[in-house]
Amino acid sequence: MELTPRKILEDLKKNLMNEKMAMDLLIYFLEHVNDDEIRVESLKAIKKINYSNEKLFALLEYLMISDIKEEIRKLSFNILVSKFPKEKIIKPLLYAIQHEKNALLIQLVDYLAKVNGFLCKISLVKKLLSLESACLEYFQDYSYLMRQSLEELQLILLRYLFNKSSESLYFHRRKIVLALDEQDLDLFIK
Repeated sequence: MELTPRKILEDLKKNLMNEKMAMDLLIYFLEHVNDDEIRVESLKAIKKINYSNEKLFALLEYLMISDIKEEIRKLSFNILVSKFPKEKIIKPLLYAIQHEKNALLIQLVDYLAKVNGFLCKISLVKKLLSLESACLEYFQDYSYLMRQSLEELQLILLRYLFNKSSESLYFHRRKIVLALDEQDLDLFIK
């Protein structure tokens, strides 16, 4: 029988392997398997195992910051939050906030706001100043942003993300319509 994250969890429950061995196998999958479904299953299995170590922390930190798949970044963040002390994940969290561009950014900011409001505010101001968008031109002033409350800064960020996703949706809809129009033209020309 092929070894899968599900099989590893089953073997762990049957005491056929210990938590360290199960974790090492799941980490191996994350580091060496290219199949995203297996990687997601591995992360979900890791979340269920009551075991953590520095190797796991380093891998989750790397995945949260660098993985291409947003689902993997989100799962990695959630596991970091559930398995490691707040103080330990603040530094990678601050880094991730500055580099994340998708919906995960909202989760990162919300968590940091709960853990350390001042650090969150500084990080949010830095993030907002780094964003390039016509909808943020008004907010590109450091002193103005620093006078805002944490909640107001979060709202500015949410507006920005909403506008970016709306622009993307509009672009994709236009692209689909154009593709259909070209296909219709081909039918009329033939």
